[in-house]
Amino acid sequence: MRPTAPALALALLLPALPGPAQATTTCEDLWVTRNMLFHQAGYCFGSALGQALFGNAGCTQTDAGAVTVDRQAVDDMRGLEQSIGCRVNTGAGPTPAMQARKAALDRLIDIPVPDELGFACWGWRGGAFALHAGASATSPVIGTAQPRQSLIFNHRRRGDWSYVEVSNGPGTAVVAEGWAQTEFGRGMCDQEAG
Repeated sequence: MRPTAPALALALLLPALPGPAQATTTCEDLWVTRNMLFHQAGYCFGSALGQALFGNAGCTQTDAGAVTVDRQAVDDMRGLEQSIGCRVNTGAGPTPAMQARKAALDRLIDIPVPDELGFACWGWRGGAFALHAGASATSPVIGTAQPRQSLIFNHRRRGDWSYVEVSNGPGTAVVAEGWAQTEFGRGMCDQEAG
């Protein structure tokens, strides 16, 4: 089966991993991000995976349909999961990648919603900029991006804020991520994709 354009765009912007590992990481990232929205809204998880990763302490809702979440974001992530062919085993425990993704999301005020379109900037030519926990100048700074690093924009914007994943080059691990209110345009990178 040939991947859809959105699934292909998402996969192309991820760090270079072996084929099955890349697909698994994509699916796990989407599942964790989608369920983080439910967790923050007070959903009580019934699956072994949800309980192990998020816990149910302080949860208030057992009906996923009654939980107040951004339904469009949830539907879009489910659509991406379906187009990629995700099959996350919710009867198993969390993988190290899932735990790492949750730890990264735990640092955030505003959860970034993956987008089907993305942009990669290898060799940022602009100046250093701060990465925030939320799409607000008053949110805590949780990291920085430096000139020459690589930037991946693979999430929906919030107003004039972009969610940025920073690495030290194509195919390398993300070293920082967060919300930034910096002007990002074509021609500000050594190489661009997307």
